[in-house]
Amino acid sequence: MNIEHLKNDQIDKKKWDERINNSSFPTIYALSWYLDIVAPNWEALVADDYEYVFPLTVKRKLKSVKYIGVPNFCQQLGLFSKNNIHEKVLVSFLDAIPKTYIRKDLQLNHSNPMLKNSKQKDNYILVPAAISEIRKNYSSQTKRNLKKAQNNQLNIVADIDFKQVITLFQETKGKSIEKVDYVVLEQLCIACSSKSMMHSFGVYIQKELVSGALFFEFNQRWYMILLASSPKGKELLASTLLIDSVIERITLKEKMLDFEGSSIPSLARFYKGFGGINEVYQLYTKRII
Repeated sequence: MNIEHLKNDQIDKKKWDERINNSSFPTIYALSWYLDIVAPNWEALVADDYEYVFPLTVKRKLKSVKYIGVPNFCQQLGLFSKNNIHEKVLVSFLDAIPKTYIRKDLQLNHSNPMLKNSKQKDNYILVPAAISEIRKNYSSQTKRNLKKAQNNQLNIVADIDFKQVITLFQETKGKSIEKVDYVVLEQLCIACSSKSMMHSFGVYIQKELVSGALFFEFNQRWYMILLASSPKGKELLASTLLIDSVIERITLKEKMLDFEGSSIPSLARFYKGFGGINEVYQLYTKRII
């Protein structure tokens, strides 16, 4: 297999997106326009006329030192192909990454075989089924919380301004997260909106937004990119009501819900409470110096 390293301006974006769309694990994170936003200088490894493709999300430290890092809002990349991916092929691509990158932090997608020295990461998804069947599988805690939330006079509104959700996140959870690039998030929301791939929801008590969520839709999957709740929203269990409402909407369309995480125990319990199953991926790390 002849693996070729391509700079950004050498990549055939049309062929690239065709491969991602037809791969064994099509994901929004690997589409060329999405990568152009989260990692503008991304490069690629390709083989067999784009039969295999591997994005390299290049970052720069100081002026001359380059490395491969994990961009915000880009959970899983790695190797993509319509073929089954064997460990030897994956390792060949990892070995083909130019040695000039002093550090490599790569989150490899679910279709990539697990490597011995990689760290397993958790990602919960909900497979479409009849809403009655899904709700039967809610945990007892989720059922109790949903019943309480339904009695709290909350109002769910679809297609709200995505900036309201981002602002709510910044004012609450965002205060403790320094690395979130809100400019990139807004650019992604604008791009997805222009492609009819954007969904936004808010939960209100009277006119006050107490919870909100942003979703990107691609290839039968809704990705929960952002979930935010105010202290009052948490008290009123608004996010439980919001997610239940979204599940009802998307299961009617036979879509999958991707919770986009999480290895954090409290969030994992929350997602599992809706019947989420763990679709693991991995973090591959290598340092040259």
